Amino acid sequence: TLEHFNEHLRARFWSPSDEKQLTTMIYEFLAVGERRGGSLVASPRNIDTLLKMGFDGALRGDPCLVAEDIYNARIVSYIEWTTPVNVPFDVKYKTLHTWGAFTFNSWRSVGVATKLRKLAMKVAKDRGYECLTGPVHMTNERGMRYF
Repeated sequence: TLEHFNEHLRARFWSPSDEKQLTTMIYEFLAVGERRGGSLVASPRNIDTLLKMGFDGALRGDPCLVAEDIYNARIVSYIEWTTPVNVPFDVKYKTLHTWGAFTFNSWRSVGVATKLRKLAMKVAKDRGYECLTGPVHMTNERGMRYF
């Protein structure tokens, strides 16, 4: 556990035991993005790729995090920020890539996503990342950020 948000909600890194819940959530993330005009489709290949990258990133200590309701062992929100090991470019800043985040509707009004994002920023800074980049959508003005 990285942090307890309250008496029944904790944040932690992804774990292989989360695969079933994360598969559903990643599908929802991709499907919503696709409906909004995103180019990543909610295909089994894309879901599997995001799962593998997230599990690998969590093992390295990158902020691939979940918020879990500990009373019923349900993940209510996830965030996936990681950089593939073999990035084919030289970059000016140590850069972390955002690949997705999703929070179930019933948890969106209590600040879970904001708390998870703030914790992810802390983890990223502690790991020496200097830049956060990801897809920029018209509804996401936080698509690229320098620390």
